[in-house]
Amino acid sequence: MKSPLLYLLEVLFCSGLMTAVYRLLLVRKVSLAACRWFLLAAVLLPVLLPALDIPVYPARSEVSPPAVVPAADAEPAAEWPVVAAVPADRLPAAAPAVGGGEGTRRVRRAGAALYAVVSALLLSLFALRLRRIVRLRRRARLTDCGCYVLAEHPAVESPFSFLRTVFLGEGFEGRRREIVLCHEASHVRRHHSLERILVEIVRCLFWFNPFVWIAQRDLAEVQEWEADRDVLDAGYDLTEYRTVIFRQLFGYNPDIACGLNHSLTKNRFVMMTQFKRGRYAFVRLGAVVPVVAAMTMLCSFTTREAVAEEPAEIVSTVHIGPDGRITMNGEPRSLQEVRDFVAEERAKLPEADRGRMELRLTIDRAAAMPTVSVAGGELRLDGEAVTLEELETELRDRRGKLSPEVFGQMELRIVAEGDERMGRIDDVRQVLRRVPWLRVRYELAGGRMAILRMLPPAAATATEGPVKVLMPLSEDAPADGKTAAVELSRRNLLQVRVNDSGEILAGNRSVGTDPAALADEVEAFARNAAGRTDAAECEEREFTLPDGRSVSWPVSRGVVSVQVAGTTSYRSYVAVQRALTEAFDRIREEVAQEWFGRPAGELTEAERAVVLRAVPLKIFEEEPRRIG
Repeated sequence: MKSPLLYLLEVLFCSGLMTAVYRLLLVRKVSLAACRWFLLAAVLLPVLLPALDIPVYPARSEVSPPAVVPAADAEPAAEWPVVAAVPADRLPAAAPAVGGGEGTRRVRRAGAALYAVVSALLLSLFALRLRRIVRLRRRARLTDCGCYVLAEHPAVESPFSFLRTVFLGEGFEGRRREIVLCHEASHVRRHHSLERILVEIVRCLFWFNPFVWIAQRDLAEVQEWEADRDVLDAGYDLTEYRTVIFRQLFGYNPDIACGLNHSLTKNRFVMMTQFKRGRYAFVRLGAVVPVVAAMTMLCSFTTREAVAEEPAEIVSTVHIGPDGRITMNGEPRSLQEVRDFVAEERAKLPEADRGRMELRLTIDRAAAMPTVSVAGGELRLDGEAVTLEELETELRDRRGKLSPEVFGQMELRIVAEGDERMGRIDDVRQVLRRVPWLRVRYELAGGRMAILRMLPPAAATATEGPVKVLMPLSEDAPADGKTAAVELSRRNLLQVRVNDSGEILAGNRSVGTDPAALADEVEAFARNAAGRTDAAECEEREFTLPDGRSVSWPVSRGVVSVQVAGTTSYRSYVAVQRALTEAFDRIREEVAQEWFGRPAGELTEAERAVVLRAVPLKIFEEEPRRIG
């Protein structure tokens, strides 16, 4: 998906190109109807084409085979988040510093606010003009004239038409009345008002685009030329018609309406007698086609990787049984052996043919990700109602059947409605700590929001000395549950509390119920770009990138603690966890751009791993308790 800035630049480019084509090739050189339709396209296409996402598939592209074990949307095993358990009375408060990236976000918010205010103002003025026309019609004397309705009222200083209504004031009699009505009937018959309404709405939304304003003026001019031509074609005298126009020169009518006093310039009178369709008009209109095609290709086409349609070069089947053991094509294999086999077979194929390689994965239900559902306090494991004791027994049994390498990749989902209370959720988490089954995906019912976390071990007793922090045992078994001791200083701890109303306190600052504000606070604490003494310390470290370059980055020592009340809603808890992830993802995005010149989502696994080492996610949780 393209950025808003890129979209706006493409809108301006397309608008300017269409305006240049109209001025250089079409105006006064093709039919008035063609000019009118082109101007409508010049307003709409620059808005629509950059918003389209038309996939373009290459003739052949490389498609990576699916992972043997479905990978979790989480950190690599070697760089798992630090998760700790600390007694509540040992948690110091920290005052985060606001800095790093905040100025940029403020500029973006100010720009968005300015756009919204100006657009709302223009739309309000547009609605007010429409309301004035409706009120005038209600007060006028109406006469049905067939193709239009004549509305006569003394307040109409200059005749105009809007939709199917022609507005006329006093003093129009005889021949003059006939000419005026013929002109306005032309506007009604050609639906000029609908075109002006459409362009006006686009102008209100894209008011910053000067080419929309130019196209709106040009469209009004062409519409008047058309109406003038219809009057003269009806047999009225040119001199007499010009006299009528001069008498209306100083009148007033709404600028979204069509009237005799619009575009009263020397060009309009010239067009009454000298307009002739230019030579090669058909060729000029044909030149528009490649211009629109070029805009479409530049702004709408995006390259996609195609799924190979050729038969698979290699078909292998990997199966994970109920005991977690892996077989490939019926023969026992370890997870590493499967990885090595895939790498070797891919290396044998030409690069162009690797997209035809196929690997099939089947998983026995017993080895699939368990799902614990919580609804109204009732627990279900994979859809079956269970008690806490039954849940613990079943999970212990499942874990015992899984090999260590399979269990190292296994998650457990906790799914609940947003208004479920964290007290019941924590009952489930206490069971998971005892099993232990520490890789947990918190998910709102319906898949609306989800977050993956390592569950901290049970809280330690209040003793002096280091805090116990959960660290990965190995790459293939990050959820083993072993702990290692580390020292945490006061300034490197940011405590986040959430009460039963969903209100958030980050350190000594309240951020209300806004997760976005929490993300800002956590980012400022972890980044500490200004080097403040009341934010997390940063340690400058050297990293070797996959391409051999050596770079340095200030790695934060900051750790975020989370404490929620037992009555806090599950929705608030998940939103807070998502905000914490967003804060660290912002810093990772900056590192990815600085080191590799690409967004974090486009990095290779090796590049992503080094970014995660530079910006580790460090979060732990306290026991739920009463929070004011």
